[in-house]
Amino acid sequence: MRRSGMALAFTVALVSAVSCRPVDRLGFTPVEGRVTLDGQPLERGEIRFAPDSAAGTTGPQSVSPLGAGGAFTLRGPGGRLGAVPGQHRVYLAMPIENGAPTPPIEIDGKPVAHDDTPQPGSGAPKVPGRYLMPETSGLTARITPGEPGRLEFDLVSASQKK
Repeated sequence: MRRSGMALAFTVALVSAVSCRPVDRLGFTPVEGRVTLDGQPLERGEIRFAPDSAAGTTGPQSVSPLGAGGAFTLRGPGGRLGAVPGQHRVYLAMPIENGAPTPPIEIDGKPVAHDDTPQPGSGAPKVPGRYLMPETSGLTARITPGEPGRLEFDLVSASQKK
């Protein structure tokens, strides 16, 4: 009787380990930081980290709303804190000025909630369109396994470009 109990416990442990393996393999690393535009905190929209497959990084995207002071804390699928290690292309998703919702993103085939607050009219900084796509943003980040990251992104508007 004792042997069958041990065998059952071993089987349960093995099945649990195998079913969790893809998540463990990803090894999310905590990432937080701050985004500014022309030196001013960007406090609306989202920041998104897309693994750069051209650099050999695979896995799901991580997303964070931008909060007070331009602060962000990345989360991946299932609310996992951080991002997969490796090279990422970084870009922003901003609320559309007319109040139409920002196109949804999906993680693990499920829509991810994001900030659809309309941009205030005058007075609010307008983020240049180049920062809204991973292919054109020019923003990148390397996430090192097991080393929590603190990143700062200071964006420059077209009027400030030299």
